[in-house]
Amino acid sequence: MLDKETQPPGRYGQGRLINVMEELGLGTKATRHEIISKLYSRAYIHGNPVQPTNTSFAVMDTLEKYSPTITKPDMTKLLEENMDKIAEGKIKEEAVLEESREMLKQVFSELDKNRDNIIESLQAGLREDKIIGNCSLCGNELMIRRSKRGSRFIGCSNYPNCTFSLPLPKSGQIIVIDKLCETHGLHHIRIINQGKRPWDLGCPQCNFVEWQKTQQEEQAQQPKKEKPKSIKDLEGVGKAIAGKLEEAGITSVEALAEADPIELAKTIKISVKKVKNWQTSCNGGIVEDL
Repeated sequence: MLDKETQPPGRYGQGRLINVMEELGLGTKATRHEIISKLYSRAYIHGNPVQPTNTSFAVMDTLEKYSPTITKPDMTKLLEENMDKIAEGKIKEEAVLEESREMLKQVFSELDKNRDNIIESLQAGLREDKIIGNCSLCGNELMIRRSKRGSRFIGCSNYPNCTFSLPLPKSGQIIVIDKLCETHGLHHIRIINQGKRPWDLGCPQCNFVEWQKTQQEEQAQQPKKEKPKSIKDLEGVGKAIAGKLEEAGITSVEALAEADPIELAKTIKISVKKVKNWQTSCNGGIVEDL
């Protein structure tokens, strides 16, 4: 006989999920699709067949531990059945409201009693959903973060000691999926935009490397610009900036081209992107929009 590995059950598609909700008495024909849509919009699930995110696991694990009543279908099923009985005139609305109040009092009492533990557990779960993998420079965690201006990027948890970062799209919901990049060991990313098909961005580092390669190829096809003769010939460098550069020891185009862009940006308090664009100009290249 051959030993066969036990396979996990297949994931539910949306149609099967609706059937299960009906069997459990959750929602109505009119509301089940809306309930599932909310699970998608709040990043509890993604894909079809449906896949839960780490956030959904965190919520369920936390509630099962500290308020198990709310995780079971019994309460919702009973409320739905009572609503039907009210519509049929079999029971009074006041009786259902009183019973609902008692059930909710119990739930709120459990939640309130375990408030601090619930907050801590949920924060840990939400953090886990932002982890992409480990930094190739220092080994610490790479996470989805936001800049002071609100833009999203992947940054190292060891910042400011490590400044490794990767860009992310400006819009769309970011979903970290289980698939790992064989080259960089990072989780793949999926971008969800309402009304559009999901975009499987893949490994963010592979994606960035490919983008850089495309940019370099496009720049190579552009005619070379004449190199600036002095720092003041650079776009965006006026008297004040030139003074700051001089204080930082940058007195020539050659010195600017060879400077560490990150350290220089910190010293003169200007964006790294702008410094890199100046350096590109110093080498006769085509710069990005500032």
